Amino acid sequence: MKNKYHREFVLRQASFIADLSQNNEPTISYLKNVYVKEQAIIDYQFRASGTGYVSCVFKYKDCNNYYTFEMGGGDNVDARFFEIRKKQDGQFTSIKKFSTPKEIDYLPFFGYERNTWYAVSIEIKFNNIKVFVSILGITAKMIVFNLDDNTLPFGYVGFGTYGTPGIFSEIFVRPFPIPYGMFRL
Repeated sequence: MKNKYHREFVLRQASFIADLSQNNEPTISYLKNVYVKEQAIIDYQFRASGTGYVSCVFKYKDCNNYYTFEMGGGDNVDARFFEIRKKQDGQFTSIKKFSTPKEIDYLPFFGYERNTWYAVSIEIKFNNIKVFVSILGITAKMIVFNLDDNTLPFGYVGFGTYGTPGIFSEIFVRPFPIPYGMFRL
């Protein structure tokens, strides 16, 4: 019998998340059967059609306790950013944020442009969180964050939007390190 924490999950359909945000809270859709404990890799692709931010939520315990990787963008360059936040006991705290391209000048892009597909990988190894981003089919994945935080030990995986609808596709969650013989084509 497989341990529920060490199985692979693939969602190849495109999932649309409408912006239903209220009271400065994002719209979140979590995957009820996808649970991350100590180590995992979350890969996904997304596209947003407006100005706001899209996010991957991980170690989601409930609506008041989770981590989120957020990527802001749209037509307004000032709306673009990369951020890792945690919501603990109902309060958001920024763990790390890049608000201007100068802060992360090695990337050939900053935030997202409307109607452009991006690929994101999030590696979780106990307390360490690494985030890699690329413009799908144009740039290689480049590291955006490498940080440690051990506040929230486990939870579900989900996706969110704020201010813009988003499409999420090719969602792939797997244990880390990758067991022998398991790979993605």
